[in-house]
Amino acid sequence: MLLEKNADFTAADGNGATALHYVAQSNFSETVAVFLSFDKIKDIPDKDGRTALMWAAGKGWRKRSTSCFS
Repeated sequence: MLLEKNADFTAADGNGATALHYVAQSNFSETVAVFLSFDKIKDIPDKDGRTALMWAAGKGWRKRSTSCFS
């Protein structure tokens, strides 16, 4: 549905986090894969300089998340 509505995947909240940050930390690997098809959002850091991959790793999703992000 977001794709159909031309959602802005680079939009960030007050902490600088994008939707990719939240789906990555929640271990929604299929959704992460869809988001990552938009290369420009892959390395957007939050206000603390952490990327979505860092958020995922911080939640213990390192093995699964690195396979999505590589």
